[in-house]
Amino acid sequence: MKLALAQILEEAKKIKPEGIKRAGLREKIAKAKEEFKASNVAISNDSRFPMTPQRILKDVKAALPEDALIFTDVGWNKNGVAQQFTITIPGTVHHSSGLATMGFGASAVLGGKVAAPDKICLALIGDGGFGVNPTCMATAVEQSIACTWVVMNNCAFGTIAGLENANYHTKFGTEFHTPDGKVYSPNWAEVAKGYGVDAIRVEKADDFAPAMKKAIEANKAGKPFLVEAIMENIAVPTPGCWNINDIYTPSELVKEGKLVKKENGKYVPPSHAKSHITK
Repeated sequence: MKLALAQILEEAKKIKPEGIKRAGLREKIAKAKEEFKASNVAISNDSRFPMTPQRILKDVKAALPEDALIFTDVGWNKNGVAQQFTITIPGTVHHSSGLATMGFGASAVLGGKVAAPDKICLALIGDGGFGVNPTCMATAVEQSIACTWVVMNNCAFGTIAGLENANYHTKFGTEFHTPDGKVYSPNWAEVAKGYGVDAIRVEKADDFAPAMKKAIEANKAGKPFLVEAIMENIAVPTPGCWNINDIYTPSELVKEGKLVKKENGKYVPPSHAKSHITK
């Protein structure tokens, strides 16, 4: 990256040696960020249960030391952290970005702890992603790798459910139910205990922060820990033009994650969406 960026900068200076200054742009960006942050305050403090993902992220941030290493998986945890987690020390947040490798976070945190044994290392991961690779807990016990997994359990492949519903009007295979229609999820805290990992499944929002405290205490004592939080399956909010559904749905018939309607031979977007679609 350093070699490539140096070459790009060299060529850019040839094209525009005096540089480019966009008056007010930095201030505009800063203002938009502050407004988005302010818009999340209420939901980040909401005590309803199942928990809001914003509340989970807020409480995680408050519990961790500033230099903790955070690993995310795929879905709300990654996208929410990208939007809403204030990073004050470079290199403390790690994820697979657009590769979207489900199950990455569960094991990546092990490598992080091995590489930085003096740091608190934590993985934020959904129940879908954690279900792909729970055997990492056996490795943690075998090798005494003292990390924490926070399982944000919305009983679904949440992001995939949203995309599938936007494109095909179904959530088949993405929201977990028993044959009689009841919401289903493994109890990941109990699964963790089966592996020999201490764990807590929080039963109300106000229990999450104390559970995080116990997790960090366990890590400092050299033990892995898992905290499971039942979470609402709600969409990642849209700041500005950033919308996960639009990014992964490059279709003129989908706007802001919703299929536009066809009326009188014309495609009309939902009333809340701005669109140039006229045919």
